[in-house]
Amino acid sequence: MSSTAVKEQHARIAAALTAGGIGASASPDSSVRSEPETSEKADTSKLISAGHESFDLIFMMLLGIRTAISKFANVPQRELAPNEFDDKWDGDFLAKGSADTPAHTQQDFRFRDFSPLVFRQIREHFGVTNEEYL
Repeated sequence: MSSTAVKEQHARIAAALTAGGIGASASPDSSVRSEPETSEKADTSKLISAGHESFDLIFMMLLGIRTAISKFANVPQRELAPNEFDDKWDGDFLAKGSADTPAHTQQDFRFRDFSPLVFRQIREHFGVTNEEYL
């Protein structure tokens, strides 16, 4: 796929996101939510480690995202077909591992990635590398 075709496809994806996506606005005058006027910000720097009530969920999400990103990283860049916007990838993460997923120390779980190639192209369009995303 030529770089011009890739740029055109990225532009179509970006236009589709802004035209009718969640939070999209039809009015160019609409205001954007800003930070509260107070100088205090919420503390978002809490460390999540083993034993934390959210550790298992966060571990599963991180492992699922990393695996899905690497699974689709080497798929050649091409024009996406409309049905690829409906694609899903299900990864069964068994503690012992599988051909598609790594072994881990948590309970078995399933991770579903929606439209992986579409979101890869959106990240590429905005210059976000896989390393930055992860």
